[in-house]
Parts: sequence; C-alpha cells; structure tokens
Amino acid sequence: AIVASETTPLTSFPRESTAIRQRVVVRNPRRWSVDAPTLYRCRVVARDGAGSEIDRDETTFGIRTLQLDAPRSLTTSPLI
Repeated sequence: AIVASETTPLTSFPRESTAIRQRVVVRNPRRWSVDAPTLYRCRVVARDGAGSEIDRDETTFGIRTLQLDAPRSLTTSPLI
C-alpha cells in the first residue's frame, strides 16, 4: 500500500547534477522494533517533460521513535 506520495517539478540540464530535498510525511506509521520489524520502501522516480521515466532509485527503511529525557539521563548516567 502507498502510505505517502509527493511530486516536485525540477529543471535539470544535460550532464549536470541536480539535488532536491523533499519532505514526505507518513501519517500514523507502524514503528520498527525488534518484535515488529516493520519496513517501508521509498521509491524515487525522475520523469522527463513528457512523463517518461528517465531514472529510478529505491531504499528500504524503518521508522523508530527516539525520546530523550535529560533530567533522568543525568541521574542514571554519570558524566565522564
């Protein structure tokens, strides 16, 4: 199932590198854990002005939550 999708227009010239940054929000993601190793796949497709695919890349990733609690960290872990 597709959980998020975004489209961004881009102008690129022959033999030149072009970088683009895009934020895609996954609403209510299933978090990755050792007990439930849920993975997602990110697929990026570049198309020309006529809509034909000219490049593609994919990567697999998991979504985790990181929570830092500074007061608790200082009382349980001494600073060296």
